[in-house]
Amino acid sequence: MKRYRIGWIAICLLLVGGACDCSDDVGDSDAEENGDGGADVHVGDDTLVNGGDIGEDALVNGGQIGDVAEQENSEEEPGYWELIDTGVTSLRYVSSHFIDEDNGWLLAEDNTTGEQFVIRTIDGGHTWEQLDAPNGAIRNIFFHDQDHGWLPETFGPPGQDAGVWRTENGGEDWEYYEVEEGYNNRLEAIYFVDENTGWVGGDAIFRTDDGGKSWTTQLEEDVQLLVNDAYFVDESVGTMVGNTGLVFHTRDGGQNWDQVVSEEVGGEPFFVSFLDAELGWIRARSGRVLHTEDGGQTWTEIGDISDNSDSRGRGLGAVSFIDADRGWVGGGQGEIHRTTDGGVSWELEQVIYQGEHTVTLLDLYMIHEDLGFAAGGRDLHAEVETVPVLRYSSREDD
Repeated sequence: MKRYRIGWIAICLLLVGGACDCSDDVGDSDAEENGDGGADVHVGDDTLVNGGDIGEDALVNGGQIGDVAEQENSEEEPGYWELIDTGVTSLRYVSSHFIDEDNGWLLAEDNTTGEQFVIRTIDGGHTWEQLDAPNGAIRNIFFHDQDHGWLPETFGPPGQDAGVWRTENGGEDWEYYEVEEGYNNRLEAIYFVDENTGWVGGDAIFRTDDGGKSWTTQLEEDVQLLVNDAYFVDESVGTMVGNTGLVFHTRDGGQNWDQVVSEEVGGEPFFVSFLDAELGWIRARSGRVLHTEDGGQTWTEIGDISDNSDSRGRGLGAVSFIDADRGWVGGGQGEIHRTTDGGVSWELEQVIYQGEHTVTLLDLYMIHEDLGFAAGGRDLHAEVETVPVLRYSSREDD
């Protein structure tokens, strides 16, 4: 919270027809420091409580009473992450995707049977609906809008080659399409720039222009890319990162791919995210952070999250930025880290517990500066109470 010093003269001027008694209710020369709920400032019979009204004037986090509201602390204070109740029990977290402040999806499975489910919210996580999902080796979920979504499946259903499940009604129904005859290897990373144009990757990279009904091979499996994550800024420019430590970039929609990161960061799974067509970040498992300012053509190592972390890079967590300076990353042992200098340095913002156990935060989405979501799970074999989902608020009392 921010704190304010209110000038005595201005307060007295606000009292119409009354005396200004500045000795009791307000305290000493400074307004009391706000705690979680803030301090009440009494002026005669009026009360100013973090934005309450005095006549027609209101002090709202920097608003003014007359012309003399002085902001005492201009430094931005971090927000607060809290667990929200999904009502989803006895399932293990697999993946998630949030597209805006209202719509998000979880992919979860039964630890014992392997049966998978899609859990959907359309009100920002306040309520959730559990839907049946295709069952198989599905490790990722992606939605472009509230209707169109995809599930890449490694190895394919029995008797079929590897492919992608597609929905047009928010996850209520799914149809399956193979990516290539005879291809029966890993598929995991997936990204769509609209409801028709998208890519899926694993041991190879494929592109679709009809929403996933048909696919064209773009990078053959002998490249050993092992794609872990993907991000496209438009239908031409995109980056794919892999478990082998390779980073591939395209400027022509995937017709040609260039390896743009050297082998020296090999052997580490990556997560990639872009703010716009130029600015992007990669988070490696070790905690190292790479940055691009040219849309992914070149990358430079700029920071290391593990410098300020007890997890030392253990656990995988996605990275998300809201502007060129401010970003967040989740990871092992319940840690959420925050940067305010574009990823050069990181501070531990919170450690998330579910009961006595920390939560491994695999996915993180900052919708805007006042709202974000994160999701993950516990150890594969741990008893699961509810699927852990977090909501970020810019202030703890939001």
